[in-house]
Amino acid sequence: MATALVARTSKTCNLFSDDQSTFRTFNAGAGPIGPEPQTLHDEQIVAVVEELGRSVVDAALSTAKCCDDDPLLRDLTPLGSLARSLVTRAGQVIPDIIATVLRANGQTVLREFALPQTQTARDLVANNRMTGPIMLPHNDGIVGYLHADLIVIDPDTHHATILECVRGSTALSKPKTKALIRSVRTATLSARSALGAEGYRVDDVTCGVYERYGRAGHDDDMTIREEAIDDFFGVPIAPYLMHFDGCVYSHLSEAVPDALGAVIAMHSGIVDPSAEMTGRPSTEAPRLSRVSLAGNIMSIDVAKLVSPADRRRSREAESDERQPAGPARR
Repeated sequence: MATALVARTSKTCNLFSDDQSTFRTFNAGAGPIGPEPQTLHDEQIVAVVEELGRSVVDAALSTAKCCDDDPLLRDLTPLGSLARSLVTRAGQVIPDIIATVLRANGQTVLREFALPQTQTARDLVANNRMTGPIMLPHNDGIVGYLHADLIVIDPDTHHATILECVRGSTALSKPKTKALIRSVRTATLSARSALGAEGYRVDDVTCGVYERYGRAGHDDDMTIREEAIDDFFGVPIAPYLMHFDGCVYSHLSEAVPDALGAVIAMHSGIVDPSAEMTGRPSTEAPRLSRVSLAGNIMSIDVAKLVSPADRRRSREAESDERQPAGPARR
């Protein structure tokens, strides 16, 4: 999801190292309409999230004010443009927020890393021969690239997780969900070699999709949905994503009356101000948990998404099994 918005917000993120939407009318002076702001532990992360929220809204409003009239929407074109631009841009910064939180918690996170897709890997995926001690070369028979939304490398286990991030606020067609999974799997089979060539130590690799709102319909074995991302990485991420949603809503409610007030006033009866918004901030503060384990197992699994937390637990169990038994009691 390489976009101009990512470039515009990358400076903020460097402090640490088709969708469903509802449009509401906003009345100046009516007071806050969105969810209450949430108190989060890490002020630096909160600052990044809030700046991203403002940037998304400002960019969407700029687009709405500059667009040409649509022949169908006519004078309502700015409202349609705002809705489309807003949900697209909000989806594009989901991996930026996740990366910010994970980097703050000691993980190595790569954004938009170009992973080669080779013909050999494509054939293996097409024939469902994808699991086991596979490490394909990354520079042999390249047929394309996946610019991965996220590659997260655990510094303790050297377990790499390749994730594509989608909003997932509405169901997608089966061909579309299968195509994304197939693309990620193909890139993953040579990812260890590609990352190693850039100096990153990776012992095992997994891959999958993160659905922010959990409705897109990707394969269950390959998908993290909504708040499950916290348990997956062992770090509270969902509260910051929810806070981002609240920031977007709040900034939008303040900016829209001035930016598009004339259009809204002309057609105030055609929108429903009581519609529900998704992604309300959680009232629970994030809780951090960290586990440090050792061990070395090389495996690439693209048949099922394996969490870093699970990998740490399995390493710990293997370490316990290797411990010599104590003297027997008489």
